Amino acid sequence: MSKSLLTIGVFSALLSASIALPAYANEDEAEHRVHRDNRDIRNDNRDIHRDKADIRKDRRDLAIDRAKRNEDLRREEADIRRGNFRGARRMEERREAEQRDIDRDKRDLRKDERDLNADRADRNADVRRRNRDASGL
Repeated sequence: MSKSLLTIGVFSALLSASIALPAYANEDEAEHRVHRDNRDIRNDNRDIHRDKADIRKDRRDLAIDRAKRNEDLRREEADIRRGNFRGARRMEERREAEQRDIDRDKRDLRKDERDLNADRADRNADVRRRNRDASGL
């Protein structure tokens, strides 16, 4: 009888040790996932900050190009009123070039806004994942 109790005791000790080891491994793995998620969140925040700076730059460039285009339009109209058709044609060409710059700046602005939205969505997903991983600790 004592031998069977000893066998049961040893078996239960081994069983509890085998259950405890994976629990510690799972906790270390969960902690590692939380650290990885925090790193991803920091990277996403950095990307969001850079995207916002790009958007501000694109808006500034767009405003400058629009101002140049409008100035060229005023000069073109003034040249037409004065009868300086060669100068008006030159201003028209400059205005068209400025319009191409405006169109390019609009495309850049839309691309940066899409990037910003994607980075925000990534960050939000990373926060949800981090919170889910941290709840298991």
